Amino acid sequence: MTKSIDFYFDFISPYSYLAYKKIDKLGEVNINYKPILLGGLHKLGGITAPAFNERKMKNMKNDCELVAKKNNIQFKWNTKFPINSLYLMRGYLIVKNDLKKKYFEVCFDAYWKDNIDIANEKNIDFILEKLRLNKKEFYNDINKTETKDELKRIKLMKGDSKLMQTPKVDCVSAFNFSYWVFKNRIDLIKYFKNSHKCLKKDGILILDAFGGYEAHQELEERTKYKDFTYVWDQHAFNPITNDLKCFIHFEFKDKSSINKAFIYDWRLWSLPEIKECLLESGFKQVDIYMQGWDDEKDEETDDFYKTKTCDADPGWLAYIIATKQ
Repeated sequence: MTKSIDFYFDFISPYSYLAYKKIDKLGEVNINYKPILLGGLHKLGGITAPAFNERKMKNMKNDCELVAKKNNIQFKWNTKFPINSLYLMRGYLIVKNDLKKKYFEVCFDAYWKDNIDIANEKNIDFILEKLRLNKKEFYNDINKTETKDELKRIKLMKGDSKLMQTPKVDCVSAFNFSYWVFKNRIDLIKYFKNSHKCLKKDGILILDAFGGYEAHQELEERTKYKDFTYVWDQHAFNPITNDLKCFIHFEFKDKSSINKAFIYDWRLWSLPEIKECLLESGFKQVDIYMQGWDDEKDEETDDFYKTKTCDADPGWLAYIIATKQ
């Protein structure tokens, strides 16, 4: 099954550049490119960017150069870092789909491989010429209100998700089992009730869940890719509380590894428990969609089907759709 990821990037982010170069080598992943303005996110989060902290800047530069060397990535720290990437980031939004990947690569390589100041107008013109883009049309399109608004579409909000109110939305989603951080029924219902308040009348809440008898076991699963092995580690499980501690590790061909790259401290909630809490929180209907199975290939499919029964498999993945009315 081909995997797909959303890749959020800003051309001035060295880690975005290095991550893209590594992901691109996998060849087995569909990448959905999502442009963001890194400076805007720092501002919204009240974060001082490493570029404006001398010690952090030095460590970041050394770190990026080590990562590039280890992974055989052509990389040169840009002498003009940091710069304002606004024009070229807007440009990604307005170029035609069949040109987006080339535009993406040319802009990234210009800044992090060729040490070009991509905020300089003459250098931008050079990039446009290389991509055979009409300069007048480009500047006209990136200054349109809809283009400016699209790049601002992500709004970072920090707060208690059990209490914080937002403008009414069509959909609230809690993926990657993130709501499992709520380990007791009271907190989970508070979260569901607040999500219900933030939805429009015909809004939906979308959740994911996994389970099966292997979900209760302490085990490791290794998945090999071209340049690394992905390790899913169900490290500890307490049957009395259903507390589940999981890690993700990465192992590389040169025998190096990144242990506990991601740490998850959850309660393993069952589908009946989740459904009961959603209904108690005011949702009118809760539907379960289970992942399909291809008997011929003996593997999961990308399709999910609404159902009220399923097999007692060792492992399963489900989506939960709760409707407000």
